[in-house]
Amino acid sequence: WAPGHSRPQLWEQREVWTCIAPGVEEPGLRSPTLLASEAEQSPGSSMASPIADASAAAGTGPGRPAPTISVHKDRFDGRVCKCSGFSDSRSADVADFGARIAELLAEFRASSPPARGVWVEVPSDFLMGAMHLRRQGFRIHHADDSAVTLTAWLPDETKDPNLLPDFAHTYCGVGALVVRGPGGHGRASDDPAAAEVLVVRERWAADAEKRFKFPGGAVDRGERLCDAVVREAREETGIVASFVRVVAMEHFTSVRGGNSDLYVACLCEPADPLQEPEADPLEIAEARWMPVAAVLADPRVYPMNKELLRAALADLSAAALPGGAAAGMVCEPRSIRPDPARRAFTYDHYVPSRVARASGREAVESTSWRWGVFAIGAAVGVAAMVASGLALRSLPSNAGAVSHSR
Repeated sequence: WAPGHSRPQLWEQREVWTCIAPGVEEPGLRSPTLLASEAEQSPGSSMASPIADASAAAGTGPGRPAPTISVHKDRFDGRVCKCSGFSDSRSADVADFGARIAELLAEFRASSPPARGVWVEVPSDFLMGAMHLRRQGFRIHHADDSAVTLTAWLPDETKDPNLLPDFAHTYCGVGALVVRGPGGHGRASDDPAAAEVLVVRERWAADAEKRFKFPGGAVDRGERLCDAVVREAREETGIVASFVRVVAMEHFTSVRGGNSDLYVACLCEPADPLQEPEADPLEIAEARWMPVAAVLADPRVYPMNKELLRAALADLSAAALPGGAAAGMVCEPRSIRPDPARRAFTYDHYVPSRVARASGREAVESTSWRWGVFAIGAAVGVAAMVASGLALRSLPSNAGAVSHSR
């Protein structure tokens, strides 16, 4: 802030704009007070000189890597370009970037086979580069705090349609159906109709009246569904629960910004059925256990939540039957390595619990059958060896000699 002024002072020198603040030391920059004193001591001097010094200091040098564009070919005959070292604070970077991109595009088109899709990632502090690509026909694909990614389809789209995938367009949320026995005594599956379910009312409700719903929220980037629902229940109500299985899903389209939303309802069990909820004051106005019958009858409960609860009750009832299997989907973590040259990756396999149980039984039965056959074969073999030995012992010596010679 310049002394005596109520707003930041912008010092202009060609394409470089710098906001100078007291107490901030940067190479080549001097405070407005120092600039003013220098101007008084040197009549006829211009304030452009210190700014020119700042512009020169902003160039490449110690601690500032040279601008680079790395390129690699993907499996679809596309090119992925990652830019680094460019900055809006250096006007030369823009011209250098434009020349390099033009050379690369000409090279991509002349390659055999010709490149198709082109991905260019530019750092977020080089938005001039993104603007240049936009003028060249590139489209913004996605952006975050670190970079902006743009794409271009080089073939004629009337003959070869653009196959580059759109950016992620679906949110994913979870709802925790945490159930316990009446008053926290017994298991919910003992009598599902008499069970209690955890419900909350949000502080920032979408409706004029705060309605009851199940605790839940968005799945974080890189987070597992089964972990997200446990986290949301704990954050909003303080209840420590464990994931049991998925009981239902809801799919909404055109929710926020034209994106879709996938809501996954998960049946959960409290670690301590007697634990009482404590509402998170930042998000939740009220949290409590509510009898199942009250939830289904209360007009303040969202209709969708009632449908999800009915699905959970049907799941619990099926699981409680003798030899029965729940209809919900259980989580089976998997790890695969498609190619020995590539690293293994893990994922969660959700499958109906009756299928999982049948698969497990088939595996056990199959293994037992194989071990049974092996045991029978081994017993027969041992018996044959013993019988053969006894027969040899009973033979005359000359017959034994003949037998051994054979």
